[in-house]
Amino acid sequence: MVEPTNNMVLEWDNLVGVQEIKACLEEWLLMPLLNPTIFGNTTSVGRTILLFGPSGCGKSAIAKAISCEEQIICFSIKPCLLGDKDFIPTLFQVAKELKPPVILLENIDCVLSKKEIRQQLLLEMSSIQSDKVILLATTNKPQVLDLDMINQFTKRLYISVSMISQEFKFCGMQWQLLE
Repeated sequence: MVEPTNNMVLEWDNLVGVQEIKACLEEWLLMPLLNPTIFGNTTSVGRTILLFGPSGCGKSAIAKAISCEEQIICFSIKPCLLGDKDFIPTLFQVAKELKPPVILLENIDCVLSKKEIRQQLLLEMSSIQSDKVILLATTNKPQVLDLDMINQFTKRLYISVSMISQEFKFCGMQWQLLE
């Protein structure tokens, strides 16, 4: 698990050790978002991305840094908030009105055992392709996701611990991997 030693804003340029991931996300998300006239109707491509890898490799921090980079709202949703099936459509409706926001679903694997929640999530994910909503989900257990859920993500990126060192600078802070 990654824990910060002080509280600072996450900035895209300060993400270290994940240059390949940053390059992919810049190409798929940030460039079309910043240049919609150049990219035209392709702005919906790549709007649902699954970041997977072991605990503590910075998946959630990467997602939050995208939000900070573009100064857009980030809804960081923990699994416990997804227990109510009415919460999901409300979240996506608010997100669509505030476009372009980032919805970060952390540890998505934890909520998929509830059939109603899974179905509602699949429905909402399929509807955001035409909206300027960015959905990022994280998991350290991609093997528990079923094929329907995996196929909802237009991009899937593996982030390994080897991409980062045991101790690294992140957003001007000293971070450590805790066991």
